[in-house]
Amino acid sequence: MLECYDYRTNRHVFVKYNTQNRRFRLLKEYLWLKRLQTEHIAAPLPLRFYETETNCAIVLSTVTAPSKTIYPQQVFKQLYKLYTLPLSNNTGWGHLRADESPRWKTDETALHFYCALSTNEPVKKIIQSLWNERQRSYIHGDLHRANICGRSILDWEGVSLADPYEDAARFFFASQFPEASCAAAWGANIHEPRWVCAMLLTALESAAWLGPRQEQAQHFLERSLPLLCNRL
Repeated sequence: MLECYDYRTNRHVFVKYNTQNRRFRLLKEYLWLKRLQTEHIAAPLPLRFYETETNCAIVLSTVTAPSKTIYPQQVFKQLYKLYTLPLSNNTGWGHLRADESPRWKTDETALHFYCALSTNEPVKKIIQSLWNERQRSYIHGDLHRANICGRSILDWEGVSLADPYEDAARFFFASQFPEASCAAAWGANIHEPRWVCAMLLTALESAAWLGPRQEQAQHFLERSLPLLCNRL
């Protein structure tokens, strides 16, 4: 993301750009940012979507500087309205496309994806046994400190149909806050099956891809997985 001066509006703006082969991810974010404004959810104001034959970009209003410490309770408060929005799809899971269709159309395909992330048969059985504990809503999908800037939540490419507890788990894996604090901010108890399911799914997914949550998720799976299983 670049900070620029927009001579059309005589103000400083941010520009988030990408190549045309990732146009739909950026278009999805632009459409979500427009919706978030109408719902009064903390996010940058999208000024326009711009594209050429090779590139595309969203022009955003400037955002406030990040605070020194971002507490889990603050993040939940900023996202609470997102979790209560009515769903356009009452089935399926995963990242949404620009038309709001989810990555996985059925529980079976989503469950197969998560089970395939582990070679540990007991882990697969736990996922299968806890799957129906999940509660479906819109979630941000990529919470970490760099995406929280003052009162604004940034980077809405990852909006998904998933359990809000998975946003809390993502924030935990990308922060230094205790697991219990992150869970409590979302109204969860670390011993409840729904939270255990969110932690396990998020850890498996985060450990599989490079990013701000990968290292802590890998450590969690190596050291804490037996403790997680003992909570059930």
